[in-house]
Amino acid sequence: MGGTFNKGSGDIAYPAASPFLSTGFVSGYVDPSDYKMPYSDQWNVGIEQGLGSNIVLSLSYVGSHDLRLNQGGQANTDPTPGPVATEAMRQPYPYIPATFYDRSVGQSKYNSFQFRLRQRASRGLTYIISYTRSKSMDTGCSGSFGAEGCETQFPYDTNKDRSVSGFDLPNIFSGSFVYDIPVAAGKSFSTHRRALDYVIGNWQVGGILTLHSGSPFDVTVTNGDTAGTGNVVERANLLLSDAYASGQGPLVYLNPAAFGVPPLKTYGNLGRNSLRTPSFHNLDLSLTRRFPIKEHANLEFRADVFNVSNSVVFGQPNSTLGNANFGVITSTANTERQIQFSMKLLF
Repeated sequence: MGGTFNKGSGDIAYPAASPFLSTGFVSGYVDPSDYKMPYSDQWNVGIEQGLGSNIVLSLSYVGSHDLRLNQGGQANTDPTPGPVATEAMRQPYPYIPATFYDRSVGQSKYNSFQFRLRQRASRGLTYIISYTRSKSMDTGCSGSFGAEGCETQFPYDTNKDRSVSGFDLPNIFSGSFVYDIPVAAGKSFSTHRRALDYVIGNWQVGGILTLHSGSPFDVTVTNGDTAGTGNVVERANLLLSDAYASGQGPLVYLNPAAFGVPPLKTYGNLGRNSLRTPSFHNLDLSLTRRFPIKEHANLEFRADVFNVSNSVVFGQPNSTLGNANFGVITSTANTERQIQFSMKLLF
C-alpha cells in the first residue's frame, strides 16, 4: 500500500496525514478482503482421421472457464450516479479518493471449434490449413491489462461490463505450404543434362496466408465522469442502430452522429467492446535455392517477402468522443512490404 512523507524543518521526514492518498494506476492498492487465488478449469476433446497415407484431418473443441481473476480499474467510486459535489460522501471508503486497486472479481470464458488439415511431405508438397471459430468473454482487464487496459464502467457489478475480450477474434484462418519444385536430377522432371539440372533445379517455394476478424473496441467520452461517480471511464451513448459510417474508410470509419455524450448523472448505454476494427489479411512468400556442394553440404540462398501484396490493414480508429479526429484511423495493423535475403551453409 502506498504512502507519502512530508519533510519538516531539519529535513526530518514525517508521514503523511493519511497513507491512502496515492491515486492512479501505479498506486499499488489491493482489497485484502476480496483478493484470492485465481483458478482455471480447462477442457478439450478432439478426433483425428487419416485421409489417405499422408493427409490428417483434425477436429477439436477447446474451452476454459476462469474465476477469481485479478481485476483492476477505477474503484472506490460512488456506486450510483449522482451530483459530483457529493460523490465523496457516497464512496465505500470516504477517507480514500477514487483510485485504481485490484480485486479478485474477474471472470472469463473461452470456447472454440478448431479445424486442421495437414499433409506430410508428398511429391514435394507439405501444407497445413487451420481454421478456428471462437469466442472469448470476460468482465474487463482483458489479458492482464494487455489488450485493452482496464475498462470497467461498473466496478461494483462486473456482469454489466461482461462482453467479448479485447483480444477476441471470432474467425482465424491460417494456411501455409512448402513445395520442392520437382526439377532436377532424380526428381519427377529432369533435362537429363547435369549442368542444366544443376542450374534450374533445387528450388523451393513456401508461403503463409493469415486472415482473421477485426479486434473489438468501444467509444468513450472525453469529459469523463458525466455520471458523477468518480470513475474515469465512461462509454458513450449509442444513438443509431449502425455505428459505422457509410462507405467506410480510414478518414471516416465511425459515424459521429451515431454517438452522443450521456446526460449528467447517467451512464453511457454503449456496450463494452461492441465495435470492431477492419479485418486482417496478410500473405508472406519465400523462395529458396539450394546449391549442393559435394555429398554432405549445401549452400542455401533464401528470399522472403512479407506482405507480398503491400496491402494496408487499418488499425483502430480514434474512439474518444469529442476528439477532433474521432472516427478517423491514423494507424495500421500491419507493416508495408518487406524483402529479406539470407544465405547459410549447411553441412
